[in-house]
This record gives sequence, structure tokens and C-alpha cells, in this order.
Amino acid sequence: WRDNGERDKRPKGRFRLYLDSVGLETFRELVAERFGPLTPDPGSVFDATPRSHYGIHQQKQAELNYAGLHVPVGRLKAEDFQDLASLSEGYGSGDVRLTEDQNVIITGIPSGQLESFKSDPLLQKFPLEPSHLAAGTVSCTGNTYCSFALTNTKDQALAAAAELDQELHLPEEIKIHWTGCPNTCGQAYMGAIGLTGTKTRGESGMVEGYDITIGGSQGANPQVGELHRKGVPATEVRAALKEILIEQFGAKPKAA
Repeated sequence: WRDNGERDKRPKGRFRLYLDSVGLETFRELVAERFGPLTPDPGSVFDATPRSHYGIHQQKQAELNYAGLHVPVGRLKAEDFQDLASLSEGYGSGDVRLTEDQNVIITGIPSGQLESFKSDPLLQKFPLEPSHLAAGTVSCTGNTYCSFALTNTKDQALAAAAELDQELHLPEEIKIHWTGCPNTCGQAYMGAIGLTGTKTRGESGMVEGYDITIGGSQGANPQVGELHRKGVPATEVRAALKEILIEQFGAKPKAA
């Protein structure tokens, strides 16, 4: 793909498109030609279950701790970066680390500073312990800033999580990945629930919608999510998610 793919054309610079063009068998032959005969799959060399960094955790260094903060759908403004930098400089090492789930980690917090750190007002915006729904929600940029996206993923993901939090109790964190187009920067197929932006027909013409997949996972035995529903209008996604969470993930409606 590096040598023969159309990497100079951004819309076509995708490994999956190159694989479609040459075919799986030809690709295997090219790999074997470059690296030698292919051997049977030895199994996963990655046996760690993906874990949450939320909350306060001890570091290897004595009396030092790191804090995992939730950034709703990974949306950070310039002033947020400045505030997080000040938080880290005031309580920790001065480092701000980013996670693959779009959250932040503050390192090097002395144990004696923890209570003061936990009462800092910035943690109202970026909490240590978000709800299970908010905690597992990941989203690509969406059509606010990306010309490839077909849907406004971040705002729709935030609204859905907030509304469903009011209606449901989840027994554990559920990974819900939103992406605005088939390029899937939001890794929709790796979420327990994945939503891929599309256009679908509504009452007044074409509207924003999502294809919904279920069953994606990461870790030692990764799975690609399978299609559950196709072309769900964005206005109906919250109801679709509620149904899925209750029927397949053990969510319980909260008392009115």
C-alpha cells in the first residue's frame, strides 16, 4: 500500500481501497514476496484488556499519582488547553497526556495535594468519574470542521449521552463510537455500539442519519461490529440507542 496505493489523493489514500483494487490473494502474494512465506496466526500478542484511566491512580514513583479526566467527546478549546496546563503545573508534573479515548491524564500529583486537586473547579467541566454513558462515548470531529463527514457527530453524541443519562441506568461503561463517514476516524466498528454517518431519506428529503453496528471490541480478542440497523435518521438515533442499551447491554429505565 505504501508503494502502490494512491496516497497522493487523500480521499483514495486508504488501505481498504487498495485492498479492494488488488484483491486479498494478490495482496497476500505481495506480502509473501516482500517478507517471505506467511505463517499461521500465532494468536494475539496483546493480552491487556482496554482499561479506563478515569479517577486517581498511584504511579510507580512513591507518593505520586496520576488523574484521568473525562473530556466530553474529546472537544477541547484553546482556553481548555491553557486551563489544563495550569492545572498540571499547579498540582502535578506539568505534563498533560492524551488518551486514545479522547481524554486527558495529569501526572505527578503528590499524595498530599490530592484533596486540593479534587476540589479544583476545572474538574466540574472535566470530571474524574463521568457517567457510564458519557465515559464510553467517542466521536470524530464531524461536519463542523471536516469536509468528509456527513453528520454533526460531536453535538449529536453529546445530546444523546446527556438525554439517555437522564433515562437509563447502565451497569457498566459501554463503548459508543460515533464517526461521520465511512473513513471511520471515530473507530465505529471497534465500539460495542458504533454509529457511522450517512444520508438517509426523511419526510422532507435527505437528512443526516447513521448506520448502527453492534459487537465491536478491542483487546486480546478484538471483534469488528456487525450491522444492526441501516439509515437511521439522526432524530431517531437516541430512541434506537435506548432500545439497544436495554435489550442487549442490561440498561434499566430510571424511575420517573
